[in-house]
Amino acid sequence: YFTDGSITFDNMVLGPIAGNLFIDRNLFALRQFQLDFGDGTVLGQMLLNFQKDNTQVLLRGKITDFKPELVKNGNRATATGYQARGIDANCALMFNLTKLEMKGRFHLVHISKHHLLTMLDILDPFHENVKFNQLRMALSLGYPKFVRLRLDPGFLSMKLELGGVAQLVDIGEIRGIPTGPLLEKYLGGILTKTGGIIK
Repeated sequence: YFTDGSITFDNMVLGPIAGNLFIDRNLFALRQFQLDFGDGTVLGQMLLNFQKDNTQVLLRGKITDFKPELVKNGNRATATGYQARGIDANCALMFNLTKLEMKGRFHLVHISKHHLLTMLDILDPFHENVKFNQLRMALSLGYPKFVRLRLDPGFLSMKLELGGVAQLVDIGEIRGIPTGPLLEKYLGGILTKTGGIIK
């Protein structure tokens, strides 16, 4: 058991972190851990299966009050106004550090209009996706009730429900969003391509 630890990489601070660490050869398991990140809290279990050519991380947990806009500020700032409440989500993920592939599910039980628009700009920075542009227009008339994300190797799908006048707009499920370029952009500089080892 350990507590008050932290992990720092690429100018980001993860912590304080507390939990039960179990190590068996190439397996590193965090059981019932709690981690502070982005002014929020992550509770769950994580397993790292370290292999030279196929390193994988499995994560199952609950995220509460996560504010992604604070991550770049070293987790020290305090959001105000419409950003005061962060994202609440449940997730079950498998991340292959060697291949830079991710699969699993996110259920965003609370996400503000601001955070959803920010997410859309990350997934579609040049506003080229027709479905995303329809969603941007619909959000000017309402707000997101919930969002579900499904990740398959190389692609992401999004299903959501809108409130307010926007609930009259039928967006449907948005499919086939490529995730490879995003993972390479945000994690390619942190992880090597051989073994997925943190630099």
